Amino acid sequence: MEPILSISEIFNSYLKDDEYMVIPSYQRGYEWDADDIRILLDDIAKFATAGLDNDKFYCLQHITLIKKNDKDGHTFYNIVDGQQRITTLAIILSFYGKGQMFGDKLRYEVRTETGKFLKDYIFTRKYWRGNYSEKPRHKDEYYIMQAADIVRKWESETPKQKDFALEDFIDALLAKVKIIVNDVSGNEETVFANINGVKAELDGADLLRAVQITRSAEEKYETSDSDTHKENKENKENKVNEYRVKMGMELDSINLWCNFPEVRKYLELFLPENAFEKSGFFVKDHPIDYLYRMMYEIHSDKTAKFEFRFFEYGLNKNSKNNDDNWEMYEELKNIYSSLYDWYGDNEIYHYTAYLFSQHKQSLNFKTIYEKWDNLGSKQEFARYLKNMIVEMLLRRFNDEDNGSGNSQSDAHVQEYKTDLLKEISDIQHNWYGDPMSSTILILSDVILCTRKNSLNRLPIDRFRRNSEDIEHIGCRTPNEEDCADTIKWRAYIEEIEKSGIDIEKDTIKRWKASLESSSDTQKQIDKIVSELNAYGLNSLGNLVLLDQSVNRSYRNASFHKKKMIILSHYFGNTEEIKGKSEKNIKPIRPYTLKVFSSEEDNKWTLEDIKRTAEALSGTIKKFIA
Repeated sequence: MEPILSISEIFNSYLKDDEYMVIPSYQRGYEWDADDIRILLDDIAKFATAGLDNDKFYCLQHITLIKKNDKDGHTFYNIVDGQQRITTLAIILSFYGKGQMFGDKLRYEVRTETGKFLKDYIFTRKYWRGNYSEKPRHKDEYYIMQAADIVRKWESETPKQKDFALEDFIDALLAKVKIIVNDVSGNEETVFANINGVKAELDGADLLRAVQITRSAEEKYETSDSDTHKENKENKENKVNEYRVKMGMELDSINLWCNFPEVRKYLELFLPENAFEKSGFFVKDHPIDYLYRMMYEIHSDKTAKFEFRFFEYGLNKNSKNNDDNWEMYEELKNIYSSLYDWYGDNEIYHYTAYLFSQHKQSLNFKTIYEKWDNLGSKQEFARYLKNMIVEMLLRRFNDEDNGSGNSQSDAHVQEYKTDLLKEISDIQHNWYGDPMSSTILILSDVILCTRKNSLNRLPIDRFRRNSEDIEHIGCRTPNEEDCADTIKWRAYIEEIEKSGIDIEKDTIKRWKASLESSSDTQKQIDKIVSELNAYGLNSLGNLVLLDQSVNRSYRNASFHKKKMIILSHYFGNTEEIKGKSEKNIKPIRPYTLKVFSSEEDNKWTLEDIKRTAEALSGTIKKFIA
C-alpha cells in the first residue's frame, strides 16, 4: 500500500541525505489558483483547531514519483504528478520559517531560474523580510509571488477559528498534512501521459480507501503510545494490520457488487442527475462512489459540496471525536447492506424502482432511507413503500381538489380511490393522451411481478416508458382491410348498443345507414369509423405498452396478427429476431403478455375491452386497498 506521509516525513526521512525531488522539464509551470490557496489555509486552520492529540490527519491527495539516478549516482525522484501541491506547501511553510527543509531537496528542471528564485528568496524568507519589489520575470515567478502574497495577507487579515493557536497550525502543516506517495516504475513519459494526457487522477474512492484503511482500523482498536505494555501494544498493532487487510477485501467486495450492470442502474435511480459532475468521484471506474454519494445525501445539509473534503474528517454520529472515521466506514457498510437488501427483496426492489422511476421529483432518498432505518422489518418497509405509491397515484385528484398537494382526510382518500377506479373501468374515458396511462400500465407490471411465487423481475429500464408506444389492442386507426369491412363495424355498433353506453339512437341509426348504403363514399365510411373509435378504443381496457420496434413492425394489423407476432416475439421464434444479440431483443411486458394471451378466440371485441378495463380496475383496487 502506498505510504501516507507528512511533508516533514517526505523531506526529512523518505528522502535520504543525498536524495532530492525534481520537477522535470515536461511539467507545466507553477500556477495554483489564489482561491485554492485560501481554501487550503482555511481548511488546515480548521483542522488544527480541532486538536492534534489524536491520529487524524489532513490528506492533500497524492503525488506520483519515479525514481532515477543522476550522473553522480545520486538518487532523485521526478515528480510526475503533484508538483503544484508540493510547491504550495513549500511556499506556506517557508513563510512560517520552515523553508530550510527544502533547500537543495526540491529542484526545478522546468526553469533553473524558478528553482533559484525559490531557493534564494522563498525558502530563505527574504521575499517577505526584504519587501521584494522586483517584477516577476516569467509566469512561474508571477504565480509564486502571488501565492507568497496570499499567505502573508491570509496571516494578517483572516479571522482565526476559536481557540486557534499558531503553533498548532504550524505543527499541523509539518506533521498532520499528509500526502499519499505513489512511487511507480515504468516509462516516465508514458506514466506522465496516462496521468495528465487522459486525466487518470485518483478517484475520491481511492483517496477515501487510503485514508479509511489507515485511520479506521486504528480508531477501532485505539492503539496508543500510552500503552506501555509492549506485548499488548504489539497485539493491538497486529489486529490493526489484520483488520486493514479485511477492510481492503470488504471494500473490493462492495465495489464488485456495485459494478453489476443492473445494480448500477438501480443505484442511479436514487441520485440526482449529474450527481458526480466536478466532484472528483469517477463513478464509471469506481461504482462504490454511488454509496459515497448516498452517504452525502443522507448526512449533508447541502452547504458543503460533494467532494473528498466532505468525507475527510469522517462522520460524527455519536458526538464522540475519536471514532469518526470508523463511524464513516460502518455507515458505508450499513448503506451497502441496506441497498443490497432492497435489491434482493422482490417487493422492495419493485416498489423502490417504481417510485424513483415514476415520481423521483417528489421523493427524497434521505427520507426513504431513514424510514427503512426506523422500521422494524422488510415487510413494514414494503407496506410503507406501497402506501407511498398509492399516495402518488391519488395525487392528481388531490391537486385537482385544492391545488395544495397537502394530505387529505381518510374520507377524501377514499373518494379519490373511488374516482381513480371509476376512470380505469370506464371504457368511455379517454386515456390515450393521458401521461398517467403509462404509470398505471407499468404499475400493473409491478403488481404481476410482486405476486407470490412470481418468477418475473422487471428490468430497471422497464420502470419507465422509454422507447415504447402506448398501443391499442383493438386497432384505433383501421388498416385498409378493416376500413372496407363494413360487417365488422356493424357488429361493433351492435356491441355498443348491447353494452349500455349512453349514446343517442339517431347517431346509431346514422352509422348503420351509412355502412349499409352502397352510395356512401369511402370517405364518409372512414368518418363513421373514426367516430366509432371514441367508444371504448381509447380506454385503458384497450391499451398496452409495446416497444416501438415491436409495435411498428405490424403497423395496424388485426388483433389475431398482433397476438401471433407478440407471442412469437416473447418466445423468441420469429425470423425477425433470430440471430440478434440478446440485448437487442426487446422483452414483452408482463401485463401486455397477459392481455394478449388471455383471449382464446383470437378476436377482440368491445366486450373484451370492457372486461379488461374492469379486471385492471379490480387489480388496482386490491393494490390500493
